[in-house]
Amino acid sequence: LPYARSDGGLASALQGAPTGLRAPALGVLTVGLALGGLTLGRGVAGGSLVIVSGVVGGGLVLTLAHRRLGGYTGDVLGAAGVMTEVFGLLALTAHR
Repeated sequence: LPYARSDGGLASALQGAPTGLRAPALGVLTVGLALGGLTLGRGVAGGSLVIVSGVVGGGLVLTLAHRRLGGYTGDVLGAAGVMTEVFGLLALTAHR
């Protein structure tokens, strides 16, 4: 997403971030969520459900921000992180 503010801001430091760091960060997140599902006795299906739900939750926030603001801000990134966590935890508790 493009940065939504033209006057700068703390999240503007993320503009032009090296793309090579995104794949390892996503890999660590994916493994962490899957291990969380396995650790809590939900199995691989539970871990996968947590991952998909988290990505959907964060993606919904980013989609809304793109439509309403034209991009991301620091608040949008924070909200996306929180919604990713909430959707993942809801999926984890719902999957039995």
